[in-house]
Amino acid sequence: MLGIIDGRSGPFIDGRRYHTDEFLEMAEDYHRRIVEAHKGRGVEQLTLPVLPGLSIQEPVELVNSFADQAPRSP
Repeated sequence: MLGIIDGRSGPFIDGRRYHTDEFLEMAEDYHRRIVEAHKGRGVEQLTLPVLPGLSIQEPVELVNSFADQAPRSP
């Protein structure tokens, strides 16, 4: 979550894409359509927008990114 909030690459998500003009435009458009659908009480099915370049790190990459960290104490 901090990666998204801070606009940086985190261990699971690269949050930089959420701080681009392209994302802001896409999010504003989606929000506008949701508000319009809600006001009209329509039955239109809206789909979530797809973020360009969205990917989840491969499990091996994720494990390797934590490999140099000391284990936590119970």
